[in-house]
Amino acid sequence: MINQTGTSTTDTLAGLDDLPGLVYRGSPHPPRRLTQISRSPASLFDEHDDTPAGSLDNWVHPDDLPRVRAAVAEAATCGGRFAINYRLVRTADTREIWVRDCGTVARDADGRPGDIAGLIVTIDPPADQRLIDERALLRSVIDAIPDPIYFKSPNGVYQGCNHAFAHDLGLSEASIAGRTDGDLFPGRSSHAAEQRARMVFATGRAQTTEQVLTRADGRVAHMELVETAYSAPDGRMLGIIGVARDVTERALTEALLHTVASDHPLAELLDAVMRFVESQAPGAIASVMLLDPATHRLQFAAGPSLSAEFVAAMGDVAVGPHGGCCGAACHRRELVVVDDIATDPLWEAQRDLALRHGLRACWAIPIFSGNGDVLGALAIYPSAPGSPDDGQQRLVDTAARIAAIAIERRNARRALRETSDRLAALVDSAMDAIVTVDANQNVMLFNDAAEKMFGLRADQALGQPISRFIPARFRERHDTSFRAFAGGNADRLHTSLSGNVFGLRADGEEFPMEASVSRTRINGEALFTAIIRDTTERQRAEQSLREALARFEAVIENTPLVAIQGMTRDGIVRHWNRASTAMYGVPAESAVGRHFTASLDCGEEASEISREIELVYDTGRPIGPVEWPARRIGDGKSLWLVSTLFPVFERGEVSEVFCMDVDITTRKLAEASVLQINNELESRVHQRTAELQAALDELESFSYSVSHDLRAPLRGIDGYAQVLTEDYGKCLDETGRSHLARIRNAAQRMAALIDDLLMLAQISRSELRREQVDLSEIAQRWLLHLAALDDTRRVQWTVQPGLLAQGDPALLELVLQNLLDNAWKFTGRRDDARIQFGQRDVDGARAFYVTDNGAGFDPAYAGRMFEPFQRLHHASQFPGTGIGLATVHRIVTRHGGRVWAESTPDRGATFCFTLG
Repeated sequence: MINQTGTSTTDTLAGLDDLPGLVYRGSPHPPRRLTQISRSPASLFDEHDDTPAGSLDNWVHPDDLPRVRAAVAEAATCGGRFAINYRLVRTADTREIWVRDCGTVARDADGRPGDIAGLIVTIDPPADQRLIDERALLRSVIDAIPDPIYFKSPNGVYQGCNHAFAHDLGLSEASIAGRTDGDLFPGRSSHAAEQRARMVFATGRAQTTEQVLTRADGRVAHMELVETAYSAPDGRMLGIIGVARDVTERALTEALLHTVASDHPLAELLDAVMRFVESQAPGAIASVMLLDPATHRLQFAAGPSLSAEFVAAMGDVAVGPHGGCCGAACHRRELVVVDDIATDPLWEAQRDLALRHGLRACWAIPIFSGNGDVLGALAIYPSAPGSPDDGQQRLVDTAARIAAIAIERRNARRALRETSDRLAALVDSAMDAIVTVDANQNVMLFNDAAEKMFGLRADQALGQPISRFIPARFRERHDTSFRAFAGGNADRLHTSLSGNVFGLRADGEEFPMEASVSRTRINGEALFTAIIRDTTERQRAEQSLREALARFEAVIENTPLVAIQGMTRDGIVRHWNRASTAMYGVPAESAVGRHFTASLDCGEEASEISREIELVYDTGRPIGPVEWPARRIGDGKSLWLVSTLFPVFERGEVSEVFCMDVDITTRKLAEASVLQINNELESRVHQRTAELQAALDELESFSYSVSHDLRAPLRGIDGYAQVLTEDYGKCLDETGRSHLARIRNAAQRMAALIDDLLMLAQISRSELRREQVDLSEIAQRWLLHLAALDDTRRVQWTVQPGLLAQGDPALLELVLQNLLDNAWKFTGRRDDARIQFGQRDVDGARAFYVTDNGAGFDPAYAGRMFEPFQRLHHASQFPGTGIGLATVHRIVTRHGGRVWAESTPDRGATFCFTLG
């Protein structure tokens, strides 16, 4: 014995060497790699070969290999056995040997295919193996067909059948062979079968009949039999093949539908449906519950086999997940199966009741209307626990559909009655007169509107000839028209009679009317119904409309300086007023009936105008005014037009699109002239701007030069005055020393003034760089700086935190420095000095402010203080150059904001500014 894995196998395959064949174990998957064998495959050829084969498929004949693998794969899939004959091939000289391979595919605990174990033995070659295989395949196919199939000889003797046929008869296939219809179906003559056989042989066509048979279980079945002949290759008729199809459900369903189509009460119809279900499911009980849309609850409707006690307890059920089987089925909109009432939680509340009445399971299905609404539920209660099989499932579905038909038919009849009542009410409430006459033209229906129209009560009109309501001069024509209409062949015909038609009121007054007459048949009797409308007011309205249209056309035709054209959807001109003739030089008789481009050269705009005309037709909305160029057809003169397209409606639809054109050629020429002048002016502005920029550049250069040239003398004056004070101050009296101090102060003020002027000029010229700036941080830092410079003062200040703004950081810091410096300076004479920086809303905009309780100023001069060198206090009181507030004003203005001041003398001041 050879172990393919190299380990001993004595404990598993001991003693198998003596079997007349090869025992193997391995994988079921191609190429069936072996793990254990009892001998080498070569031994089957009586050869000595100690070399183990890794794969058994290596020895299989190539023509047989697909069949072998298919058989093993099927066994692996189904977890069963296989047995197959095939050929093995010698590798040395390709000699073939037939073997039979029998094996089993094991499965592990999870159901997955495991190892394959098999035995291969040699067999004699078959006479015709392919014929054997094809017969086996054919037999397998026939047995797999669910419909009963049988084979008869020409004389009506059964030669064989499939499993389904034997199962239906409750006999074995072997016991059926050799018997006739008379043997298998007692009481049934074989004569009819022989006649069908002769007909099949004579015509060569299949014969179909329907018969009632009794199954092995005693149930009566309606079977549809289709029999056809089969013959030998030489044309000899060998026998008959028959296929039987169970049409019991269809036959009973047709009978039940015939019952449902009757006019019996719904309860009787549903009882019949339930009896049908119970007849097809022996031992089961069936019932129906209907849904009350108002309460969303199910009410008992039918259940002929249910006890009164059960119906009383279960006759009212809520729809929902806990509403028992029927309530849950309607809630879920699907079949609900309770295979054991004794254990299912859906029956917890009524379990004892159900079991006491012998109900062991419940299958409930919702009943749907044609549009998918839930009508109710159908329930089947089998006498034994279990779930429905395929046949029972079909039975439940069929019964639910038939019940739905019965319910919807009842609902339709009810709706028909309600519709009839509503129709009667509608006829009486209709604004038009409705009159029905019979074939003799006698009035049978006369509604309320007819009473008002003709001035006659219905009881006075009924039975009267219709000619009473027609003026005498029209009666003969009416009679002729009516007889022609009544003699037509159509069962239903609708016609309108309008124009010169008049009615006659009871007081003799004639009035114009319009009538629509239709004919119908009720119980074979022809009836004619006329819907009559008094058109007196409409004719007056139509006359008014005609007059209005005449005025409209007169306005269009005589409007001066505005060319007006009416066009169809495809651009054909229908109206062309006098102004159009004057503007375009084309008379109306040449323009009307032709495309608009034949009267005006629109150039590239023509296609766009056509699209816009269609758009107005489609949307019903005007387009324009639009300016566009055109050219007259006759003399080629260029025009500029401003046009508006607008719709004209008739009966709610756009009937025509009008175009109004105004000649704006003169205005366009003037605009072109103005444009040329503007271009010239713009060129001059650019030139003057360049000249101004050059002057500003010179001024800036001059400012720096002046600054440099003035600072040198000032430094000399201040320096020599300081030397005189230090070296010769003792030689001077107090007056002399005072004069020297004045000289130094004036020189220093002059230097500061020059510095401020230069800074003001730089502010106007510097590039503005915007970013987020923390104004609160700048204000707090600068106040701390001022407090450090003058530690003798006690100033209270408040800075509102978190005030952010977008702007140039350096320039905004300069703004706050100047404003806070002023506040610090002008509160210098206050012992309780207070300074505050914050934000407030001014006219919907965010404004920042600096306020103090210092000297203040006269508000009459508030506008002057932002001008350079303007001061409202003497320098001896509060020193300064008068440039600081001008600097603030210029920076705020460059940021797109504004700055202003509010104050009262000796009460402090507030400076506010915004940023764009």
